[in-house]
Amino acid sequence: MADQCKRCGATLDGVADRCPTCKSFAPRNQAARTVGLRAVHQPAELRMTADELMAGIVSDLGGDSELSTLERSYVRKIGDLEITLRL
Repeated sequence: MADQCKRCGATLDGVADRCPTCKSFAPRNQAARTVGLRAVHQPAELRMTADELMAGIVSDLGGDSELSTLERSYVRKIGDLEITLRL
């Protein structure tokens, strides 16, 4: 079953990142992954700062073995938030 554009209803071929009719992004496109939090390649200085922050938080909480699944998720979200704020 082919995807349809949510804006204009045109049938999408499944490999296009944009609708050929209205040029809006297609579902599951990869073109939007060039900047921001979901970027394929985030700037190294941002990633390093976030990684250092997350490592410090994990250390403050007693190490990775002491964290619950929920706490590890919160630490990752704090790292993502740090990157987002710096962008």
